[in-house]
Amino acid sequence: MALALEDGQRVWLKVQQYLTTHGVGGPTGAALDAFRTLKDWMVGAKGNPQLQFIPFSDADITQDTGLSPIAVPCTFYAIYVKKGATATDSYVRVYNQASNTTITLAFVGGILAVANDEFYAVYPKGIKLATDLTISADTGAGAGAESTGGDAGDGFVIVGAL
Repeated sequence: MALALEDGQRVWLKVQQYLTTHGVGGPTGAALDAFRTLKDWMVGAKGNPQLQFIPFSDADITQDTGLSPIAVPCTFYAIYVKKGATATDSYVRVYNQASNTTITLAFVGGILAVANDEFYAVYPKGIKLATDLTISADTGAGAGAESTGGDAGDGFVIVGAL
């Protein structure tokens, strides 16, 4: 897949739809508020830039070298991940490279520790990923083996042009 930008309003509709239809119990109110606030800020202060909504599954991000869905530089704005029913720790990271092989290039990370846990991060000004975007889930805080399918979570990222 390549970077396929579209009108920001369409992306925010996809975000809203995703957040209201995925995961046991849905997202927390805090997650909903974070994405609503990010949308309001980007539409108002950033002039509603073109964005891309990229959904992913647990199976996608637990592949051997992670998921690199666009294979081009981009600006990373947000991630949301909702864990399934397992209680096995899974560390989700966003890398500025074409794989998850160098932990020092992990720019964003969080843990999914309990069943139905969620992790999200928003960056209103964006993080410039000059190499690529890779999403990965592994078993250790300092990297490790890829998480087993079912231990990470499903989710999405929001990106824009570099």
